[in-house]
Amino acid sequence: MKRFKPAQVIVMGGLVLAVLAAAGLALRADSIAALLSPGGFLPVIVSQPPADPPLPDLKINYVSITYEDPTCWHGDESMGLRVWISNRGLASAGPFVVQIEGQGVNVDSLGAGEQTSVWISGYSMQPLVIVDVLDQVAESDETNNVFNEPVPIPTRPVPCAALTAIP
Repeated sequence: MKRFKPAQVIVMGGLVLAVLAAAGLALRADSIAALLSPGGFLPVIVSQPPADPPLPDLKINYVSITYEDPTCWHGDESMGLRVWISNRGLASAGPFVVQIEGQGVNVDSLGAGEQTSVWISGYSMQPLVIVDVLDQVAESDETNNVFNEPVPIPTRPVPCAALTAIP
């Protein structure tokens, strides 16, 4: 059996390359003979652990007071809060809950680079909104999940009946 000890250490591009030289008896030479390069050296590469996998990053983009249908007013609907959320991360986010003024709204998923909105009936002038309130999604940035700022009062949209096409 042959024993191997480090003979030389070379650092290349962040990797540590340790070249082992044959000396003494410790390992069975016949079991590693195929790995030996000419001259009796066995190169061994020790690298850094793999990088962490990419993560999603859920962010509240905008909060507004609006009707459920923001394009027109149906005449019988109440105002509420619409929250626009984006995933600025490099991975998809699985299911999570958005809490708006204490009400939970489920979001099934949000792909990397995608955006969605959720709406609840009722509003306050300075709503508290928390995205991923139950910490269901591991994110690259957990500091951008809360909104608690004043929102402007909207102008009522055009009544829906006024938007019908003229034949």
